[in-house]
Amino acid sequence: MRAYCLRYARREIAWWQAFQQVTPRIVLDARITPEECARYSLLLIGGPEENLVTKKLADRLPVTITPGGFTIDGRLFPVRDGAVRMIYPSPLNAERYVVLAAANSPAGMYRLKPIINRYDVDYAITSGRPGRELAAGLFDRNWRFTDRLLERGAATGKLPRIPRYLTAATDAQRLYLGDVSEDSLEGDFDYLTGAFNTLIRPAVLSGRHYNRSLCMGFYYNAKGAIEYNLSGGKWQHFRAVIGLQNPQKDGKVVFVVKGEGKEIYRSPSFDTKTAPLHIDIPIGEVSTLRLEMEFTNDETGASACWADARVER
Repeated sequence: MRAYCLRYARREIAWWQAFQQVTPRIVLDARITPEECARYSLLLIGGPEENLVTKKLADRLPVTITPGGFTIDGRLFPVRDGAVRMIYPSPLNAERYVVLAAANSPAGMYRLKPIINRYDVDYAITSGRPGRELAAGLFDRNWRFTDRLLERGAATGKLPRIPRYLTAATDAQRLYLGDVSEDSLEGDFDYLTGAFNTLIRPAVLSGRHYNRSLCMGFYYNAKGAIEYNLSGGKWQHFRAVIGLQNPQKDGKVVFVVKGEGKEIYRSPSFDTKTAPLHIDIPIGEVSTLRLEMEFTNDETGASACWADARVER
């Protein structure tokens, strides 16, 4: 659970940097001082079992987390492997707020999306399925729960599966990247826990289906990146089939591979007529592998894929 809390924190930091153009204050729960807790608004990641600050404030926040669900100000919302996001006045300073992002299982934490994806409600409870939240709403003017300001959802999409490995240090001769937890996500790779093909359905390139793929939808000028920590794996090659899925008119994408921060491969520009390309890149036991995609047309979108993306010895 702690590993997925840290993963979520990295995603929040990336979103904040992208939209606010500044790096937020970042303090570990074990190191933040009582004075800092009172001085600032807080984004707390993890429930009382994972975050020491959340634990200290637990009896002063209107949410209770159990394996069976979440209780908001006395109202129980049953869900396993779920997550909650909530904003509430800080119990330590009436002029500040506390935002909580927590889950009742590692799977729920893995599937939780950054706060920025829903900012028009005071609380939201999710099951991790694509679609609407199970419940979301506003508190009343006294910051109490009310049915009048509650909306219920019915997310029925297929649950994204959880990666098999937390790290790439395995004994296997081949490791599909969709089977290992990524180290960081940037930009439009937010689709990872939503409509990410490796987790929900196969990619289709020129009529061929690929069951293990990293795909991302692009709209207008956009960039995205996903980075893996390969430390201890001693991987020698990165292999994949790259191409556009259901390409739209004028959509163009460039695929980039970086190892240890240095560019080691850049594809030609892919458009609607470009055939899928098999790539085999020597990576020389790099400890970090970064995959980037750049959409270079501001008129239409595209879905770009690294099909069967894997590292091998």
